[in-house]
Amino acid sequence: MSFLKRTMAFICCFALSVGLAGAVSVSAEDTGANSFDMISTKGVTAVVSQESYGGNKDGWELTLTKKDAGISFANETIQSYEVFQDVIVEMRLKTSGTGYDGDFQLYKAEGDLIDYGLPGGVWNRVKYRTKVYVENGVKFVKLDLYTGKGKTVNISDISVEIAPEEQPLLGGVKLYSMEAGGLMQGYVLVTPEGKVVVIDGGNTADVSKLISLIRTFTNKVDYWFITHFHTDHAGALRTILDAQSIAIENLCYSFPDTETVKSLSGDADAWLCDAIDEAVANHPEKVKNVYEPKAKDVFNVSETVTVKALNDAWFEKNNNYGNNSGVMYKVETPGEDILFIGDMGDRGDYYLQDEWVKKEVETCTVIQMSHHGQNGVTDLFYSTIKEMKVCLYPAVMWIYDNNGGSGFNSATLKTMHTRDLVRERGVMDIYVSGRGRALLE
Repeated sequence: MSFLKRTMAFICCFALSVGLAGAVSVSAEDTGANSFDMISTKGVTAVVSQESYGGNKDGWELTLTKKDAGISFANETIQSYEVFQDVIVEMRLKTSGTGYDGDFQLYKAEGDLIDYGLPGGVWNRVKYRTKVYVENGVKFVKLDLYTGKGKTVNISDISVEIAPEEQPLLGGVKLYSMEAGGLMQGYVLVTPEGKVVVIDGGNTADVSKLISLIRTFTNKVDYWFITHFHTDHAGALRTILDAQSIAIENLCYSFPDTETVKSLSGDADAWLCDAIDEAVANHPEKVKNVYEPKAKDVFNVSETVTVKALNDAWFEKNNNYGNNSGVMYKVETPGEDILFIGDMGDRGDYYLQDEWVKKEVETCTVIQMSHHGQNGVTDLFYSTIKEMKVCLYPAVMWIYDNNGGSGFNSATLKTMHTRDLVRERGVMDIYVSGRGRALLE
């Protein structure tokens, strides 16, 4: 007998009809305490299905009859949890159809977006943090499904576990992911001691918001690290040097000269290489120290934060010159370690051949997704990372949604592939610059 049937023997039947609107008793059997019952539905017709991700567990087949639908499910183990207990729910979910559907969205009971744009016809990993709720004496967790009317959705391999107690992600360090009005990458980090660190900084159009954020804390940048010479990463620095009154204690970058870039690649941003050098030379009162970062260089930003350069800049001719010329940085905090990859391409695989680089990369858990989350480092590089806890996408929404102007996934970028990879890794915390400024701490 399933959990719900055993429980309902002790709860008067009218409780279902009064309190759990649309209640059903559809049991997806597993073993013992892991047997789940769908105890309530909204806009859903549900039946038990023999189709499952692993092939050895029953699941549910849902037909969504409304634009906004939802399911609540429970098992014996959930009844042992406290009401409002933080839990992690994980399942496999497959929708009817093929291709990527940007309209189909998954939400928590709390109203927070879990994911959207899942590919149809394949089993997707869905993992989210939520709370245990109770109604009519039955404790349950919930999943809301929006804008999927007419879809058939299969769910299997559900698990619900108590979430680990949340600790400060960065151990007292604050990391600001800058909002993206256009193509850019910019991050500002503030240590517990008040030191300010900028990673890249964005384009010329991003100067005012970057300066405003820096001046919230001070009028000085203690360390400014640039990954590579493209304008959407280094353009703001050049404008600030020429037009803003701000002090930079330590500036770290490694660029080729403009003529080298022109001769080897014809990159349209070649001009910025010499322009940055000239701006630094013209304003010695603004920049105290300039470093050309090399592999294994260690910058002790403060007592709690260290930045490591993971590779030398690479200036040999290749078909992805500007991006592959970049320097990757690892930021070590009292909490999780952050990896800034910039726009690195397949050159990243070469660096992994160095055991030191590999060990430094694999322990990072907060990951800046390369090249705005599309067509950057390879799957091999990402697979080296042992655990992804947080993914930072320095991407405007049209890049994140691969929208070439004709709707979701209408462009030829590789963002959907990266999003699939991140989803399969079970990452629950994703920050996209196109959604606005975000604070991680």
